[in-house]
Amino acid sequence: MIIILTLTGVLSAIYALLDLSLFRGLRRVGRAEKSKRTPTISILICARNEEKRLPKCLESLLQQKYPGEWTVWIADDRSEDATSSIIQTFCTRYPEQFHSIRIDSLPLGLSPKKHAITQLAQKAGGEIFLLTDADCVVPPGWILGMVENFNPTVDWVSGYSYFPDGNLLLGMQALDFLSHRTVDAGGVGLGIPITACGQNLGYRKTLFEELGGFAGVDHVTSGDDDLLMHKLASKRPQAIQYCVDPSTFVWSASVDTWKAAWEQRKRWASKTVHYSMPALLLLGSVFAYYCMIILGIPLGLAWLAYSSHPLPLALASGALLWKTAWDTLVMAQGIHLFGEQRLWRYYPATALVHIPLIISAVLVGVFGKFTWKDGTTR
Repeated sequence: MIIILTLTGVLSAIYALLDLSLFRGLRRVGRAEKSKRTPTISILICARNEEKRLPKCLESLLQQKYPGEWTVWIADDRSEDATSSIIQTFCTRYPEQFHSIRIDSLPLGLSPKKHAITQLAQKAGGEIFLLTDADCVVPPGWILGMVENFNPTVDWVSGYSYFPDGNLLLGMQALDFLSHRTVDAGGVGLGIPITACGQNLGYRKTLFEELGGFAGVDHVTSGDDDLLMHKLASKRPQAIQYCVDPSTFVWSASVDTWKAAWEQRKRWASKTVHYSMPALLLLGSVFAYYCMIILGIPLGLAWLAYSSHPLPLALASGALLWKTAWDTLVMAQGIHLFGEQRLWRYYPATALVHIPLIISAVLVGVFGKFTWKDGTTR
């Protein structure tokens, strides 16, 4: 029993310290000196069978209010629908603004998106690369707001993206996604970048070349964002900033079925084993704490039925309440920072499934298989 008490106390203390650190990190983001320069920008977009959403993405780019030079580079990655036609239409109508490359085959062992980004990076000539996805819509102030964060000491800027809500499935996805972006921003503010999102980020072309692109992680299906960021974080974590300017917040399409949401969640979790050691230690302690809670409650119930001793169940239940209290503190700061008060109504349902969702997604994502949105399976 002493061992159980000690383990619960240690993991609970570590968890509280991590959440408190994220809370402090969230309060630090957005304070960096702003740049007044207007460097040349290349916007990189990878598209595969995106005929339904790509037009809105490209149309939103046409609305940009950036006074400097910017171009859009689109990789048509083996599309089999009308994506190719849509891309060519924009390239024909706006030849100075839109450019494209066609990818007809994928080299064995390479991640499709990392391969596509690499091909784009070799063609694009902008000083700064801004990246978003083909199913996203960017606001008119996106380029300008992101670029302002690239002061002389900054090589990487992560930005906020969000899902729509409207029903329980969409709302829970939106809140879960917000929790990831909250960790993004908190980690950057803390000086220990943990994760990032390719729907809204930017980095210098010279940085991409300095890091050797995705070399070393180009075989990992996911992680074209955070795995590249970790390569930079291992050298210059202070060169990473997080943009919290609302004029840069990117709308992203969410999936519309529970099954698709589950496959997406597994894919996100699959890359975590390739994270940097500091990030792995942080996430590993969180995972251990969640396992202790999810196993402790049924075991505590069994022990209570067997011996009438309530302590194991009380410890597990207390740990769950402890976790919920600290998470609520961090999420409250994230919801305030990003102006997502609309998502509070989904908090009880999302909190209820959070632990089993995380544990199962990590285990299946790392050791099992998941289906990519185009039907391929890893």
